[in-house]
Amino acid sequence: GASAGRTTLATTGLLKIEPYGANFHADFLGGSDGITGSEIKWKGTLTEAPSGVFKFTGDAATAFRFLEIENYTRLGGLSLNKAGSTTPLKVETAVTTTGAITINGGDLTVDVDLATSAGGVALQSAGKLVLGANDASINLSSGNSPITLKSDWIAFDGDASSAANGQTTLAGTGILKIEPFNADFNSNFLGGSDGATGSELNWNGALSEVSSGVFRFTGDGSNDFRHLVINDFTRLGGFVLGKNDSTIPVEVETEIDVNGPISIYGGDVTLEEDLSSRLSGADVLVKGKGKVETIASRTFQANNGDLTFWSDGDGNGEGNVVLGNDNVLNSANGRTGDTDSSGGKITLGGGSGSGAVPTGHASSSSLPGVKLGTTTANHTQVYSGGGDVSIKGTSTALGLGDDRDEAGIYQWGRMTMKSGRGSIAMEGISSTYQGIGFTAPATNTDTGTKQLIMSSAKTSGMAILLSGTSSSGPGVSFNYLNPKEILSLGGGQIQINGSGAGVGN
Repeated sequence: GASAGRTTLATTGLLKIEPYGANFHADFLGGSDGITGSEIKWKGTLTEAPSGVFKFTGDAATAFRFLEIENYTRLGGLSLNKAGSTTPLKVETAVTTTGAITINGGDLTVDVDLATSAGGVALQSAGKLVLGANDASINLSSGNSPITLKSDWIAFDGDASSAANGQTTLAGTGILKIEPFNADFNSNFLGGSDGATGSELNWNGALSEVSSGVFRFTGDGSNDFRHLVINDFTRLGGFVLGKNDSTIPVEVETEIDVNGPISIYGGDVTLEEDLSSRLSGADVLVKGKGKVETIASRTFQANNGDLTFWSDGDGNGEGNVVLGNDNVLNSANGRTGDTDSSGGKITLGGGSGSGAVPTGHASSSSLPGVKLGTTTANHTQVYSGGGDVSIKGTSTALGLGDDRDEAGIYQWGRMTMKSGRGSIAMEGISSTYQGIGFTAPATNTDTGTKQLIMSSAKTSGMAILLSGTSSSGPGVSFNYLNPKEILSLGGGQIQINGSGAGVGN
């Protein structure tokens, strides 16, 4: 029953309040005074004592009645509930700490600001994550530490089932991670969390310059990230969208340019805008259970980190890599020299696996395993600046109208590939056409612009290795008369291996 006792906590360390088992007991949720409850409500009054430091006094109608926390705003972190808990939790009193803020719940609802100067903010919901509830405009601030939002169903406007007027603003220069609690986001989140459903994740919003070179992201009003604002978007310390076992299609429709690693996961992943990481050594990874495809005239760049396009992540043979016309892949922070060093690896491949890069092939039964450009007007450019370049593709396609779509790897138009001091390795396998097919030029002539420029300045060992296998065609084919060059500039070896049933193996 109710009593007059009171508990006061005094600490500047981490405060953790969690159940012994998976969930708090219903009697605790009811206030431990003879009635039961079904949700946790973090609610209390804040009183200033002394100047700039606030004390928390639990609300009398909540489970935290008669709880006082001295130096509440000087806590070294706050952890509420336990990961995987199904108990609903509402945060209705602001949290400001000097350490990590970690809050878990079944349905998790937040209508107040959460701020820390270190340790990050992590919100994890096994049900719905509702931010900006009661039409509140809230801020999640993390300094230079991470912000993690983990839930299958996220609403940034304060209502998971209909349109509302809340707004969620993220402020921090740490890594931002938005991922599902289970394998995939819920169709209600994909529909915008306003009563409609969707089937793909669209990263789409407007970028506005708030200071020189610094841009704010504002989520598009008609998609999944409506009412989300990310201050200092281009100063984020990294960006992760989805998780490794996600299967839903993902479309990136707004440029991602951050100061840290980039990881994007999905079923089919379509890149409609540039990706760029400015932090030295930070990797850019795009991984799809199905295909990874880009549109024309896009640039993907790392600052001496690895650049990886990984398709067919489930290893079922249905997931290729398609580069749109005039794409630039650069893992050397924009450098394009013949003898550059210290750049990151560039990998186009696929298959199941848990490592940082694929060891298998991008694969398809209806297209090339790897398609470099889509028309004769293309110019694909690949610069690794000392990192190794690896491209692996397999096609099992049969009887297509254009047999070039049956190649393991096929290059349309022109291609310039320079690995600097790194190596180049390409491996293509086809059931019916060329294992590797180079060049599909606009005109067939033995003069004019080189249609293929491939060079490595590796000083020893294998500089360039081209291996193609076909069951009924050439293993490696340098199509048409147009000028081409494959150069070892540093003393490394060049080896071309073709195995097949056609002329020119």
